[in-house]
Amino acid sequence: MRHHSGTLTRQTLVRLFWGIRRGDWNFFLLNIAADAAFDPLEFLNRVTCPTLAIFGERDSLIPIQRSIEILHETVAKSSPDLVMRVFPNGTHWLSPADGSGEFVPGYFEFMHDWLSTRTAVDS
Repeated sequence: MRHHSGTLTRQTLVRLFWGIRRGDWNFFLLNIAADAAFDPLEFLNRVTCPTLAIFGERDSLIPIQRSIEILHETVAKSSPDLVMRVFPNGTHWLSPADGSGEFVPGYFEFMHDWLSTRTAVDS
């Protein structure tokens, strides 16, 4: 929904905000303010649990390389178990950028392997 320059277009903004009812605007604006004030570095420096960060190579919403650098600078220092994976041709939602499927190839197998090595199921 972003214009090729990386800026939101007027048409996209209209579509995004059209469904917000009059009474919901204050709630919406408060959430935007809270999101803008949140500093994830403060949180990431305290993560000690197993952490999985999955990215799509063709993500147009977040800077993947910078995100990986930040995780190395923060979580990797506090958690002994940080795993990062970038899926080729994947979008932000991990669907193939070429529209060839619902999820990128290997996603479910990767998730299964990561989870099964970190969880125990009693039979």
